[in-house]
Amino acid sequence: MFNPQLPGLGLLAIARRTPRRNPNPDGSYTITNIINWSQRRNTNGTPVGIGNFQTLLGGPADDPIPGVPGTGLTTLGNISAEIFAYLDLPVGYQKFAINGDDGFRVQVGTQGQTNGSILFTVDRTGGATDFPFAFIIPEAGLYPIRLVWYQGTGDGNLEFFTYGPNNTKIPVNDRTNPNAVKAYYKVISAPQLQFTSVTVSGGQVHLNVTEASVLTGNASDWSPVQPGISGTTTIDRPAVTSGNRFYRLTQ
Repeated sequence: MFNPQLPGLGLLAIARRTPRRNPNPDGSYTITNIINWSQRRNTNGTPVGIGNFQTLLGGPADDPIPGVPGTGLTTLGNISAEIFAYLDLPVGYQKFAINGDDGFRVQVGTQGQTNGSILFTVDRTGGATDFPFAFIIPEAGLYPIRLVWYQGTGDGNLEFFTYGPNNTKIPVNDRTNPNAVKAYYKVISAPQLQFTSVTVSGGQVHLNVTEASVLTGNASDWSPVQPGISGTTTIDRPAVTSGNRFYRLTQ
């Protein structure tokens, strides 16, 4: 079980060229807003838009690609990047998209993990184009998602977004939009709860619990008894005289 480390909204982008412009010690960059990169911003620094989210269309200005062209390099072609984040996804149907030039792969996995389930991939050369893809989330939570992108020659750009209400395009981690999918560049393990003792006395069961009278495999089986438990807390519940009662600890 994980808790987001706050303030930690952001995507971790790793540029695969000799970096400049204040990278992390390992050469990566922590991107605290959205992925909305345009190679045009690296060459002239002006908001010459490309893709869906650009100043000319009323959106945010495109950002330069971090870490390029790099020390001693004079051209911007033939570059690649790995973008990693834990995405906070609800249960059910998810519709994402990449607008990119040239190719990319989106897969489940942590940083550098290459054998995770592939959600969508395109190996191509071509201009900025939307590539929608969809998948089903069986249980809400934080999912490690790895996006690998490459650019050959000519223009280059990358946008990572979802489709919200009325198919509105919403950048991942857009903190100005309540419908945006949140992204975390780091998570930390939370202390695990455990039963320290279970006693029965006076017709009461004394423990920290989430409770169910039947188990069918559905989340609705369980009912929280006391949310927000921290530290050592004793909860009293009536002991049953027949049948079974199931208890679990949640955090």
